[in-house]
Amino acid sequence: MRDTTLAPQTAYEVHYKSDGQPVSGYVLFAVGSSPGQGFANASAPADGDWSKAGNFLFVDIPATEGEALPATGFPDGYFRYQMATDSFTSMGEGGAPVGAGSKGHLCNIITQEPGELELHLYLSWLDLPGRLLVEMEAQAAFVVEDDGSDE
Repeated sequence: MRDTTLAPQTAYEVHYKSDGQPVSGYVLFAVGSSPGQGFANASAPADGDWSKAGNFLFVDIPATEGEALPATGFPDGYFRYQMATDSFTSMGEGGAPVGAGSKGHLCNIITQEPGELELHLYLSWLDLPGRLLVEMEAQAAFVVEDDGSDE
């Protein structure tokens, strides 16, 4: 994630790099501190490793009737909660987990209204023979703002 300022209602690609570690699953969270913040939609990429995982899911949970939901770390609660997730569930040769490479195009998101956009990304890899779950976490904060031009 390179941009720090994003345009509203705009599609962006989310890419990752895991320092050489292959990845077999991820969860991307966004928490909105007002009703119009967060991302409006998310989708799997059209090509690359993550286009083949086949378990993509996008969940958008708005607060009921505009009231903030309680959340640790958010003194006023949050108004929206979004989650995009995907994983590889098949096994390869010798029963080894199948996954994506250590870097690539993870998913696509569409920004919502102007304001803060905080993303939390969790990448995981299951080393089945050793029964070890490796998990990496990254956080990024963005500002979604209009550039003032009329489109």
